[in-house]
Amino acid sequence: MSVLVSRSYCQDHSPTQTLCVDSDFSLPQSCSICLDSIDPVLSYSVLKCPSCHASWFHRDCVQRQAHSAGLFFFRCTLCNNKENFQKEMLRMGVYIPER
Repeated sequence: MSVLVSRSYCQDHSPTQTLCVDSDFSLPQSCSICLDSIDPVLSYSVLKCPSCHASWFHRDCVQRQAHSAGLFFFRCTLCNNKENFQKEMLRMGVYIPER
């Protein structure tokens, strides 16, 4: 069993995500967790799933989902990917508790 290590970052020094070419900006974008509208620009407060490239998330929504779901159930709400999603969210500074 591998141990996942969570790192925390300030807004100025956090890692960044790269934009995927498959993203369709012509459609209205919304957070895949809370369904509120979202500006489709990657930033400290806006994250994407590394697998499905169609999901956009508020950082706060992802953190709340991680706290609620825990390590076993935390996954992308659209594509259901667990492994890549958790690795990327940990890299971006989202804390995922074991339980």
